[in-house]
Amino acid sequence: MKGSRATFARESSLGAARRKKCGITLEEKLKIIRKFQGGQKQSAIAREMGYARSTVCTILKDRARIIESTKDRLVLKSKIITKKRQFPISEMEKLLTNWIEDMAEKQAALSLTMIQEKARSLYEDVKEKAGITEGRFIASHGWFLGYKKRANIDDIRVAGETGGCGGAAGAGAGAEELAGFPKALSEAIREGAYVAEQVFAVDETALFWKRVPSGTFVAEEGRSASAFKAANDRLALLLGGNAAGDFKLKPLAVYRAERPRALRNVVPSMLPVTWKSNPEASVTLALFEDWFNSHFIPQVKEYCFRKGIPFKVLLVLERAPRHPEELGDFHPDVKVVFLPPEESPLLQPVAQGVAASFKAYYLRRMFSQAIRVTEGDGGISLREFWNKYDILDAVKNIAAAWYEVKSTTMNGAWKSLCPGFVHGWKVFSDVEDTAEKCVELARQLRLAVSEEDVAQLLRSHGDKLSEEDLVELEAHVKEEEEMQDVDAPAAAKRFTVKGLAEAFHLIDAALAKIEAMDPNTERFESFRQSIFTDLSSYRAIYYEKQLAANHSTLGI
Repeated sequence: MKGSRATFARESSLGAARRKKCGITLEEKLKIIRKFQGGQKQSAIAREMGYARSTVCTILKDRARIIESTKDRLVLKSKIITKKRQFPISEMEKLLTNWIEDMAEKQAALSLTMIQEKARSLYEDVKEKAGITEGRFIASHGWFLGYKKRANIDDIRVAGETGGCGGAAGAGAGAEELAGFPKALSEAIREGAYVAEQVFAVDETALFWKRVPSGTFVAEEGRSASAFKAANDRLALLLGGNAAGDFKLKPLAVYRAERPRALRNVVPSMLPVTWKSNPEASVTLALFEDWFNSHFIPQVKEYCFRKGIPFKVLLVLERAPRHPEELGDFHPDVKVVFLPPEESPLLQPVAQGVAASFKAYYLRRMFSQAIRVTEGDGGISLREFWNKYDILDAVKNIAAAWYEVKSTTMNGAWKSLCPGFVHGWKVFSDVEDTAEKCVELARQLRLAVSEEDVAQLLRSHGDKLSEEDLVELEAHVKEEEEMQDVDAPAAAKRFTVKGLAEAFHLIDAALAKIEAMDPNTERFESFRQSIFTDLSSYRAIYYEKQLAANHSTLGI
């Protein structure tokens, strides 16, 4: 098994060496665009220029902006089009954030002028220590609005600041609308006497469930049909929860096939997600209405009953064709509020770190699972794991990753819409920490993956497939369906008395082994009790089947 991992390490390292890891110059991007406009296919361009096909696809999708950016440029060797934060400014902002946090803990009053003066002073200090003589920083109001968002300190009260509720608004025509909507929502909450537990938000997000970071063996093993399909096969997910952060809705997962091969012997209603399908793998109007009536309403009703609060709900949604305008009339106890169309990404709570955290946890679980099945002498190879990783594995990891999203993340995501519901003055995102963990796990698998590779993967879930991609994917879907028709049906899952007895014996043996090693008796007994409690439903099935078997033997 060690040899297998070493092989993948060599493959990954060689692939990383072959691929151009430096930034792509503007000149090279224009060359890619010209080749595409000249009739070359994306795959051919990727092979000729030595880039990943996904990179070429991303450049071509952004070609209008790239071409526009060349009009006023004389030098074509700029590594990126978007401006990066230079060292003195980035270092100054770190120091400034520490100073603001210290002031906030002391409950000292802060004004925009104070922060701007402090920023200019720190900037000069950083320049002096670094031996930098050029560069001027004026600490404009536009810089301040961007800095607040980068530093995630939108909830700080700053005297003399303008630009909207919660610091979410930026310059431009949308600022007044951003300022007005949170205020209008606050009034609706006050008029309806809603508490944080009764205010909900949901949003759709895409997940390329088998996509892995660049630099792994999957990205370097070629452009085979199976690799292409795997990287572009996606699920549409509907995620959401309440403003209190203590209740997450069961994810809605929409796939292109109702019963893919991996789910042939699985009852969809027993999956840890709400499973639906359509050919485009998207949340349609019909699917959303069914989810609202058959899943959202029952889940929230049960939650309110457990909490001992009235079932009356305020649901915040993006305005979209799949969300019917008359949704607020579907149930008398559910009021629906639509976000401003152009500003949903800045206000929608699920988009404020919730979806990103979920996707980071999903990748971490995927890597952790790979380590478990490949380690040891009896482990399989990494390529075998990836080839066997199917949609059922993905569904299980989706449910587990969604469970891992913290209540503080769910609650903090409301800071722009309902700051009064958010606990604490600052909300920390766990995406970066989880990304670092993903890199550590990748290293255990001997894969050359960087934090930027992980960040790029998380961003890529928002990519839209090109027409060419969709045509190729559809061809692979039809091929898979034809193969599935000729496959022999697998045996259905079922409990047996013998199988359950063997499972309980193995669990008891594992507990005995842990007990023999644990010097803390109190800790072990608590653990044992939790295991017994979790196994109670399976023991009930065992006793029921055992009783039925005894009655059958006695002829009862």
